[in-house]
Amino acid sequence: MKLQVDTSHPFYAFTVIFAGAPPVALCHTDVDSRLAKIKGFDAATCERALKLPNLQKTVRAAIERRLRKLTKSEQA
Repeated sequence: MKLQVDTSHPFYAFTVIFAGAPPVALCHTDVDSRLAKIKGFDAATCERALKLPNLQKTVRAAIERRLRKLTKSEQA
């Protein structure tokens, strides 16, 4: 039986597999890593990220800026 790892988390980084244990999806948790990841987000990913609990204020502001930028470019 192959175990599936959820890679849809907006801040997904990579999957780690330890011997005898199920795979674990690791996500970026620090502000700098999250800010770097946001630069590649599309609008749908921004929306998913904004729904995450306990987002850092700086990260939330960056996601909102990215979403406004994407929305503005779609309207142009």
